[in-house]
Amino acid sequence: MWGPKVVGSLAHNLKTKTFTISLKNNKNGKMKHYQEIVDEIFGSYYKHRTLRTLFDPNSNEWNHTTIEEKLEILKKILDSNKITLKELILGYKNFYTFELANKEHVLSSLEDSLIIILQNTLNK
Repeated sequence: MWGPKVVGSLAHNLKTKTFTISLKNNKNGKMKHYQEIVDEIFGSYYKHRTLRTLFDPNSNEWNHTTIEEKLEILKKILDSNKITLKELILGYKNFYTFELANKEHVLSSLEDSLIIILQNTLNK
């Protein structure tokens, strides 16, 4: 979970079927984007910072990593305690819903990616 300096908020509008997530660092008041957190963990402009390699099996990025590498990336992110899996997924959804609205189709494969990763992990 988040350290003591970070708070988050989630707003969901059932009428418009939209949501927004805000991650805020109390120390400087700056809003944190999930990709900023990924960059903090892996280094600036990390090649998989959008996380399509984890969450979009229909993407070219997905094919650049094995299931084992995907799990390593995800584990490193979660072990950092900078973001939870729920917050990571919500940030990803927010990015492809609002910031890159022309790639909203990316969201349709999110659940598929989690199923593929989980099934491969369980079958070992």
